[in-house]
Amino acid sequence: MQCVIGCQCKSGYLRNDKGTCVAEENC
Repeated sequence: MQCVIGCQCKSGYLRNDKGTCVAEENC
């Protein structure tokens, strides 16, 4: 799964390809 940095995600979280914010280690 590819994750991108999302400005609405809190620190340490990334936005995945579904637009959901997930913890960086879960990418």
